[in-house]
Amino acid sequence: MIVARIEEGRDPERTRKAILDAAKKLIAQEGSEAVSVSSVARLAGVNRGTAYLHFGDREELLRETIRSVGEELAEIINEASANIDSWEESDDTVMEKISKALHENAQLARVWLSELVLKNSAQSDELWKAWMEGLNTLHYSGNIDDSVDDEVLAVIGLSATFIWPIIKNAEKMSKAKKQQSAERFAQAFDQIVLRGLLKR
Repeated sequence: MIVARIEEGRDPERTRKAILDAAKKLIAQEGSEAVSVSSVARLAGVNRGTAYLHFGDREELLRETIRSVGEELAEIINEASANIDSWEESDDTVMEKISKALHENAQLARVWLSELVLKNSAQSDELWKAWMEGLNTLHYSGNIDDSVDDEVLAVIGLSATFIWPIIKNAEKMSKAKKQQSAERFAQAFDQIVLRGLLKR
């Protein structure tokens, strides 16, 4: 494992971000089982004591790493929702952006799904809330059939998007293969699900 040394500095937010970024990389490379506060601190280039100041134990570090990834994906959804009127013409669709991000973080997708199912935490999860808000925005934009159940569609869409890179073993793919797989999923989802919802 390559350790990227950084200058710790005095900015606690910068240090916290470096630790979270290192945790994401470690999970992506070796799975959540490999995560410890010590191993993440080493990868981030900070001392163990500093890491423990930010995250009290391994469970808190994992939880905050998952939350961070969820917030990143939520930002993608929120950005797309703000431009919902042009969603059909976009060269890089919402689903493709999310699928690409999950192909880069397939191990985190596993952990996120586990947390959501085992702890029944959907109502407080930022990604789930952004996903639902995005679908509600799309629904009320007048582009899709009024009879569509937003919550059912949210479950179908989000679960499929997360499970696809896991089934395809995206963590073992080259960057080019990840790109192809993400595009393949987004195109199929668009044809099978989204196009079927449009008002004719």
